Amino acid sequence: MLLKYGRKKLSLDLPKENLLKVLKAAEKKGLKDPLKEVEHSLANPIASKPLLELLKAKKIEDLVIVVNDVSRYTPYEYMLPPILDTIKKAGLKKNRLLLLLQQESMLLILRPRTGRFSVMKFMRTILFIIMTVMESL
Repeated sequence: MLLKYGRKKLSLDLPKENLLKVLKAAEKKGLKDPLKEVEHSLANPIASKPLLELLKAKKIEDLVIVVNDVSRYTPYEYMLPPILDTIKKAGLKKNRLLLLLQQESMLLILRPRTGRFSVMKFMRTILFIIMTVMESL
């Protein structure tokens, strides 16, 4: 029996008499254009007003976005640009946005007003992603 493990497969020898059932994930094809789908979802959410409308109605002055670390895959390359673009369209200034990176036992805090980081520990790739996102605002 082959088990998926990341991008690889692991071989498992298991006697048939010890096997009750094999459960398989229902795999789906990916989206053709995930960025467009996120943009569409922000503009046309289910059971809510669009994010832009909500931000303008609340007259947000300060905003915090919490993102998880690389141990929990989240496609931020598709999610963050449309969210940040919507925030920009709502009129929120770049220096009023705080990005928090939560990693199991560490917290990376980017303070745009000062350009300084409060860190216990951080990963260079995450820092690069956050800086790229901040430059896009």
